[in-house]
Amino acid sequence: MNECKQILNVIDEVQKSIQELFFSGFNTPSDFVIDEFLRLGLVLESCGMSYGSQKLNSIHDKLKSKRHSFDFNYSECVKEYCELNEYCIICKKRLNILNLKTKISS
Repeated sequence: MNECKQILNVIDEVQKSIQELFFSGFNTPSDFVIDEFLRLGLVLESCGMSYGSQKLNSIHDKLKSKRHSFDFNYSECVKEYCELNEYCIICKKRLNILNLKTKISS
């Protein structure tokens, strides 16, 4: 049960970071947000959430390369963003259900 809470906290961190990206815009993300994606990607990978880690790393790489290129594909980045957001929502719901089942069976 404690593991569920820790993973939920990690998912909350991911959601906050992608929310910051949404508010700042894909055109001008801060260095902190971009670096945070890399850190959170490693954390998700260590939790066994490799799909989320891949999405975070992909967004990180796209935003990092954007700074050195005039040819940036926003639609690809937004697609990755939406998929990551949906993944977080689904994982959070499943963990909450698992948490409730554990409480009921105790």
